[in-house]
Amino acid sequence: IAVLDSSGTVLNAKRFGSDVWDYCNAMLTTESGDIYLTGSYYGRPFEVDGFSLSNYGFTQLTSDAFLLKMNKNLEVQWLQRAWGEFSEGGWALDMDKMGNIYWAGNYNSPQVTLGDITVTGNKANSYLALVEPSGYVKWVQNFTADEVCYLRDLDSDENGNAWVTINFGQIFDFAGQSLVGQGDWENATIQFNPEGQLVKYYHITGPEAENVYQIQDLPDNSLLLVGVFYDDT
Repeated sequence: IAVLDSSGTVLNAKRFGSDVWDYCNAMLTTESGDIYLTGSYYGRPFEVDGFSLSNYGFTQLTSDAFLLKMNKNLEVQWLQRAWGEFSEGGWALDMDKMGNIYWAGNYNSPQVTLGDITVTGNKANSYLALVEPSGYVKWVQNFTADEVCYLRDLDSDENGNAWVTINFGQIFDFAGQSLVGQGDWENATIQFNPEGQLVKYYHITGPEAENVYQIQDLPDNSLLLVGVFYDDT
């Protein structure tokens, strides 16, 4: 990660990671200069500034997800992970007005642990966690499917409610609800309140494939979705 001024001059930079592959998939910055990063790491250990994370996976082809907080000087404040037997990856970040972080990602392990919370997966899975500014994982929502399950995007509104958009195949389970698809890929767009309780959801379905890639909460209490659909949908 590097900090540049408006002319492109590098003011500060830091390298970190493991001995195999490391990926950063999302970054979030605050007005005070704090930086949050999430992604995945395949090596062991994942190290930065004296902080170290092991990798629970069996081989170099399995990954754990990381969530990292730095200050404006690129000094690490804390390091959190989502771990399981196979592969986990952090994918999206957002922040509510209280400074809590919404952290979302995907995994295919039988179960995954974030902080002190462990949730059970199916063949394909996603997660949404609320992480306090201290790094404490307050709650985790779990999404599972028997075919495909891929969280694409995350956004929160001015009241701290979080929207996630997830593409799935066949049977999709979340928060006590179950959706059955008509075709190959479908979409569920789901809202949770700051306490992790389900508020509402939309199921975009049809005989072919429907994918939503981006989501944005708008000020007039409406929702913008961007995606694609195919053939007879």
